[in-house]
Parts: sequence; structure tokens; C-alpha cells
Amino acid sequence: MKNRFDIIITTYNREESLKILISDILKSTILPHKIIIVDSSSKENISIQKYSKVKYIKSSHPNQPYQRYLGQKLSTSNILIFMDDDMRILQKNAFEKILQKYNNHNIIGVQPNFINNNDFLQKSLPKSKINFKDKTLNRWKRILTGYYIPKSGQLSFCGIRGEKPKNEGYLQYFNGGVFSVKRECIFSEKFNAELLTIFENKLGMGEDTILGYEASKFGKIIYIEESLFLHDDQKNSTYSLNTYSYAKRVAYSRLFLSLEYQRLKNSSSIPAFLHYQWYMFWRILNLFINSIISKNKNTQKEMLKGFIFGWIKGNLSIFDFINNNKYNYWKKELENDIKKKQYR
Repeated sequence: MKNRFDIIITTYNREESLKILISDILKSTILPHKIIIVDSSSKENISIQKYSKVKYIKSSHPNQPYQRYLGQKLSTSNILIFMDDDMRILQKNAFEKILQKYNNHNIIGVQPNFINNNDFLQKSLPKSKINFKDKTLNRWKRILTGYYIPKSGQLSFCGIRGEKPKNEGYLQYFNGGVFSVKRECIFSEKFNAELLTIFENKLGMGEDTILGYEASKFGKIIYIEESLFLHDDQKNSTYSLNTYSYAKRVAYSRLFLSLEYQRLKNSSSIPAFLHYQWYMFWRILNLFINSIISKNKNTQKEMLKGFIFGWIKGNLSIFDFINNNKYNYWKKELENDIKKKQYR
């Protein structure tokens, strides 16, 4: 069926939040063929399985990209909408607006805008004291320290993303808690299963970015500037457990993102590796200075320790990132989950 869609929701110990989201979906102007719940919670969610259109599977791994991978394999529709369990729908016709974009045959993905209510990212993370009032000086500071921001909608080394385009322009990445893609354009033959291992080791970040870049090799991802959703931060995300955990995830994953960026371009990994070292040198130096001059020294020190750990660990893992030797392991895990776990 043309433009039939499934919604895939990954969840972990957020039963009440998940119920709110399911209720929002079922009030929408058009409904998905299936709502696939991939649950890695500590106990099975019995009540959610009673909802209309819900198909439920218990994941053996509390690992978001793995859960999305599992959901994609269980889907049967040609269009997928991935959602986190703390997303909220602001407009009842949000799914209609997403599906309309697929009428253009060149479109393989849709990134709807959403309001992000995340106190940890917006308020709790320490801010650098080393800034210039002049915008030109700040721009040159970013360039010289490896944090050059690419053009609107584009991706660069270390997972650095350009600003969202205006007037429904195109993106090279996905962004966070909700995005849509054609089924065959994600977890494709281009996918590097090392991403799943990184998240299994609780060192991953930026999966949406690199999955979007993979998908962009099949066609265009369009951005809807209108805010159709809300990210209702539950304040218990694995990303925001503490500053140290967040910092080590950022530092570790930036190398993987850089190497993947080059691999998917069919380019040498050497520039990615060198850029990462330059980027990390300046981030660590900046955090060291800020840990001395900032009033919030303890938080700055936790960030510094996390960055140093992630930088060292990332360099030790570089051959794993490049070799992509975990594909068969994760494929077997996925097959076992589908075979052994009841899919209702």
C-alpha cells in the first residue's frame, strides 16, 4: 500500500510516559498500520499490549539503536516513524504532514521540528567562560579549534551539524526523538554494527546523526520547520545521568562519528582521525582552563575527567570502529529476540 506507515517506539522503564504517547497517537487524524513497541524495561509491560494497533516485543538489550534495528526488522510498511517514549504530539495531523512529503519521489526521509524541553542540556551543562562578544572572532575561534560549523543542513567531522535549513530545506542527518525514513534506507548494507556495540557499552551518542547520514546516501531528507512535536524530558535519560557520564559519551563517540562520516563518503579515515585529535586537544584545554576560572569548578572538573576518559578510550577502540566485525553477532542477537521472544 502506498505510503503505509508504522511507528516504532523504543522504551525503557517509562510505562506512564509511554501510555501518554500511545494515547496521543491514537487521537491522530490518520493512524499507523502498526505501533511497534520495542521494550527493554526491567519487566514486561502487560497493560500497553492491550492498546489498539500495538505490537509489542521485549528486547534483550537496553540499547536504543539496537531496539530501533529490531523494530525496523519487525515492520512491514514502506515508511517508518521512529519515536522516543517521551515525545508528545502537538498537532493531530502531524503524521499527515510527514506523509505528504513522500509524494516527492526523491524524498527518503523527513525530519519534523520539535520543541525540546531538556533541562540537563539547556541549563545544567557548564558553559565556557572563554568567548568573544564579536561574532566574527567566535567564528574564527571555532574554526581554529576544530569546531567549524558546516553549512545549513550539512554534516561534518565529529558529528558537528549545520543549522536547520529554512523553508523546508534538506538535511544530511536526523535529529533526536522523532524522525521518519523509508524502511529500506535505514540499517541497510551501509550500516556499521559497531554503533550497537558502542551503545551496549554505554559510550554511544549521536546515533540519529549517523543513521541520518547513512539514509541520505539513498536520497533527500526534508526538514519540516513547523513544530509538530514536543520532547517532554523525563529527567532520567541515560545521556543525562551526570556530567561525567555525558562528557565521556560525547568524547568517545565523536571519533566514531568522524570515522563513519568519512567511510560513508568513501574517503580516507586519516583526516577524520587527525581532526578528532585537534578537536579534543582544544576541548580538553578549554575545560582545564574553565575548571580553574569558573565558579562551578566541580562540574567543570567532572566534564574534564569525562572528556579525558572518552578521548583515551576512543583512541584505544579505533580499530574496532573501522573493522565493523560485530555485524554477525548483532544479527544473531536480533534473530534470537525475534525467535525466542513473543511478538504480540
